[in-house]
Amino acid sequence: MINLIKRSRALQVFILGIIAVIFYHEVFSMQFWKDDFSMLYNLQQKIQFFYPYYQLMNSYAPLFAVFGTNPFGYFAVGLLTLVFSAVLFYFLVYSLFSNKLLAFVASLIYITSPVGVDNAFMAETFAATYELLIVFLGVLLLLIKYYKERK
Repeated sequence: MINLIKRSRALQVFILGIIAVIFYHEVFSMQFWKDDFSMLYNLQQKIQFFYPYYQLMNSYAPLFAVFGTNPFGYFAVGLLTLVFSAVLFYFLVYSLFSNKLLAFVASLIYITSPVGVDNAFMAETFAATYELLIVFLGVLLLLIKYYKERK
């Protein structure tokens, strides 16, 4: 079984998703908190946001159109972005060390570490924080690919 996990990238990604759901399943029963209410109110009333919040709120407008005031959807999207950022982290570690097992273990640590867990308490910051990490990790991956292909 260990050898199968070592070799199968798809299985490793699946396990990362399962681990994330196990660790973060509590977010599905959470309610909106703090600034989430002002975000929802402003989206509901179509009130303009001021800099720098308008950029963040514009990314939540499609979620509001789909989920309305139901917190489950916002936290589900946050969990999906967390898993996607862990997958990108996996590819980053793999591109640096060419070792699937090391990349898998590093991604498990990434997805279970307490760093960033405080973002899970607010729907507004849960997805946004990991969206920024996705951009950062994507840029790092492209940079590494560029330097490897240039040689």
